[in-house]
Amino acid sequence: MSFLYPTFLFALFAIAIPIIIHLFNFRKFRVVYFSNVKFLQNVLLETKAKSKLKHLLILLLRILTIAAAVIAFAQPFIPDNTSRKNPASGIVSIHIDNSFSMDAEGKEGNLLEVAKNKARSIATAFPAGTKFLLTTNDRDFGSHHQINKEQVLENISKIQISPNSEKLSNILTIHKDGITEGNPIHYAGTSFIISDFQQTGCDLENCKSDSLISVQLTPVSAQATNNLYIDSCWFEIPFRKFNQQEEIFVRIVNSSAESYNNIPVKIFINDSLKALASFNIQAESDEIVSLKFSNNTTGLYNGKIEISDYPITYDNTFYFGYKIASGLNLLIINGQKESKFFTALYENEEYIKVSQASEKTVQTSQINNSAIVILNEIKLMTSGLIQELGNHVKNGGSVVFIPAWDGDIESYNQFLGAFKTNLISSKDTAKKRIAYIEYNSDIYKNVFQKKDENQDMPVISGSFVLSAYTNTQEIPLLKTQDGRTLLSQVTLNKGSLYSFYFPISKETSNFSKHPLFVPTMLNMALNCNPSPNPYYTIGVNNTIDINNLKISESDRVFHIKNILTNTDFIPQQTISGNIIRLNVQNQVKQAGNYHVIFGEEAIETIAYNYNRAESNLRYYNEENLSEKIKQASLKNFSILDAEIKYLSKAVDQINKGIQLWKLFVLLALLFLGTEIALLRLWKS
Repeated sequence: MSFLYPTFLFALFAIAIPIIIHLFNFRKFRVVYFSNVKFLQNVLLETKAKSKLKHLLILLLRILTIAAAVIAFAQPFIPDNTSRKNPASGIVSIHIDNSFSMDAEGKEGNLLEVAKNKARSIATAFPAGTKFLLTTNDRDFGSHHQINKEQVLENISKIQISPNSEKLSNILTIHKDGITEGNPIHYAGTSFIISDFQQTGCDLENCKSDSLISVQLTPVSAQATNNLYIDSCWFEIPFRKFNQQEEIFVRIVNSSAESYNNIPVKIFINDSLKALASFNIQAESDEIVSLKFSNNTTGLYNGKIEISDYPITYDNTFYFGYKIASGLNLLIINGQKESKFFTALYENEEYIKVSQASEKTVQTSQINNSAIVILNEIKLMTSGLIQELGNHVKNGGSVVFIPAWDGDIESYNQFLGAFKTNLISSKDTAKKRIAYIEYNSDIYKNVFQKKDENQDMPVISGSFVLSAYTNTQEIPLLKTQDGRTLLSQVTLNKGSLYSFYFPISKETSNFSKHPLFVPTMLNMALNCNPSPNPYYTIGVNNTIDINNLKISESDRVFHIKNILTNTDFIPQQTISGNIIRLNVQNQVKQAGNYHVIFGEEAIETIAYNYNRAESNLRYYNEENLSEKIKQASLKNFSILDAEIKYLSKAVDQINKGIQLWKLFVLLALLFLGTEIALLRLWKS
């Protein structure tokens, strides 16, 4: 037992007063004459024992009355095992989960309103001088600094449902930063987390205990709800082009105990229905559905995928977007003469616009205006050309290096060294057959229907031997049967370098006449300008990179505009070469399709979706939370599960422990009443 005001215990010295009165009889004796003294002696002997017992009982009751009254004024309490060591000096931090799942109905009503009422009860349980910290899933809500009681009650009323989600471990980190603000050594606090505690966000295993901060998990009564939702979508082919047959894959999740059959799924492009399919899905499982459509025009494609599911609807629509460019500029820099193989390959590709130049006449502007540059057996790599190609890759372009058999190896190594790839050490004239293909690369993905180890492969009769470079990020795409690399890829920033380690001319190989030549060179060109992410997640993806924009830094003013509501904002903007990075800084609040506007023109489309972490409506109850706290060995963590009307009392108990002063007041009254009864009923 502890005391809130222990100095009152000095008043226990008042117990000496009845003791002194008992020991010293201050009554004045009066002389009374009796004719028969023997009779008086008999009376005294008979009443002496009873009188002594009565006086001792009265003394004891008076001592107990004084002691109980003094202890009551000292406000005794039994410390709660979650109480702070110094509750009067602590900061109170309150987090209200305002994610989508909190918009559901629970046993006590709307979960967010229940959470707000609980937060009010918690705040009112503390004295007026208490400092508070109030947070939500919106990082920009409030100031995340200490505020007073009046301000916290005012801010609670402003909280609304948000598309953002937050991990429990992140919330506690924010709370600790706020509690220790201005006093990183001597601090104390209590952190109240009011939430439905969805399993996807309650990462207690990642939380850390702090002996000076008590964490109170305050659940609201959420009920598990069946939900069918679109989790994600993707394209297997990384690039989009005009007249291409597209296949988009959609992952649909069933987070309920019920199976569904013949559920329709639709895909809309620019508000027009493009494809329709249906699917069956088992309970507690996921299903991947594919939808096919064609790109019939160039420009911006604003897409959305829809299913029907109630009562949870915010995750029934999934937005995506991409851009179909009018063409792709490809530059071939030839060493001696133009290659008829490249001419034959690209002349039927309307999407690819080819230009050629010799190594002596090539201009910097030609390189800058091209998405991909093919170095066709250049004999000497000059330092100026190496620098220009390095900048080209840094700005998101691609380079294909094809060496000449009689080329200058020293200059080749200067070029390769600039990209931190393997260097050439010697030549090899032995015949080598290509035996390994990196099927998972973007170049060869979806090229082969099946992997056949016995298929006819190109034969190389002249190749370059490489020296090992330990720090290289080079990925082999083609290798010989003895493991030597013949074609590799290295990615730097947003660009790529593809390096052949053999000439493709007919004198040294049959590669240019082999069927493998076509998908290799064609996909290198098409993959040099991959589509950006088809979608982003609100509250998670704040930065957007746009490649290959030829806009001067002085003119770069971009807007991001919601195409449905026409609301727009100016994001934070940085430029690096031809790459524009936009930071939305949590300004996107609504899922949908957005356009990036430069001047009056929409130059790019982006899509934002709500975080699907909120779609799995599975929660931890009090028993689950207790078990997870135990498994994580978390100290000073406990569960505050009380109805709103009893919450203030429960919080007061956390602050002060189990209050005993009322009990001692009752005991003092009981002892006083017993004394009065004893005096009146026990006659001498």
